[in-house]
Amino acid sequence: MLTNAEHPVAWAMLVDGLNDTHKHLGNLIAQMVAEGRIDEIDFSIQLGHICAHLNRAWHGRNDECLDDMPDKLGLWEERSRFPVDLTPVG
Repeated sequence: MLTNAEHPVAWAMLVDGLNDTHKHLGNLIAQMVAEGRIDEIDFSIQLGHICAHLNRAWHGRNDECLDDMPDKLGLWEERSRFPVDLTPVG
């Protein structure tokens, strides 16, 4: 389990990724409210981006410490995919 006390750098990276997700989702909602509509292509791109952030958070949740960012380790694309070990709850 990842904890701030034991792995502060990895913890900060996880929290930062979730904050980034929050920011992007907030921007999408603000755009939709302001415009009263959303283009389907733009919506799919923005949701895909938001989901990729969440997916990377899930995949990196047990990283105790990374000296390099996931993209430098060749994990960026793999970690951006929807996890096979996470079941959506409806």
